[in-house]
Amino acid sequence: MSGHFTLDELREFVRGHNRDEESLLLEHCRTCAECGDNLAAMLALTTARSSRRNAAANKYLWLAAAASLALVGVLAITVGIDVTDSPNTGQQLASLATTEPPAAFIVRFQLGALAPASAGDYIADLQSGGMLIANGDYEEAASVLRRIHAAAPDSRPIVATYLGIALYLAGDITAETGALLATSLLVGDEPISELGRWYFANHLLKVGEIAAAEEVLSGLTPEPTRYGKLAMDLLGEIQQRR
Repeated sequence: MSGHFTLDELREFVRGHNRDEESLLLEHCRTCAECGDNLAAMLALTTARSSRRNAAANKYLWLAAAASLALVGVLAITVGIDVTDSPNTGQQLASLATTEPPAAFIVRFQLGALAPASAGDYIADLQSGGMLIANGDYEEAASVLRRIHAAAPDSRPIVATYLGIALYLAGDITAETGALLATSLLVGDEPISELGRWYFANHLLKVGEIAAAEEVLSGLTPEPTRYGKLAMDLLGEIQQRR
């Protein structure tokens, strides 16, 4: 075939609705990095959702605890209270916090599936801001995303999370950034939750809130996804160096 499979076509395949083209799709994905990455991301997220449904009670308990944790962490950052056992350890471990942007294929998967409700919708700007982050243009991304968020700050968790990621990667580790990233703790099964929790944990680590960072990372490690593995690796490094 020429070109690529669309995200809708890949999504239909993952859901079991496109079996007629199974051989063609799989063969194409073996040789096409873009479609292969998109398919892998969808399969990983589908597996993660299935795992979460099988442990629904534990998930909602985690979300409640995580929301409380987010408030503690953000308030501590705001007033300058150290909630870790050792401030010196926190400073030493801050260098472990990631400076890497989310992978472009993950951004494309999360934002490419969104469709504008009207010609004046924010989706196109959100997609543009997401790709600016993936390309390393953090300050420009923050400028684009801040305009969207300012229009309706309470109604778009995905915008808040991506704005928080842009600010964090641009070097802004203020309480505002922490509060924006903490939004991802409250969006349930949406794919943005894992991405946001990963950067929220790194933000907490960066500002020296080690115990809080470990709690958020521990909640990510059971996920059979890219960010579950990254969380497990980072948690191991923290515990090894403490």
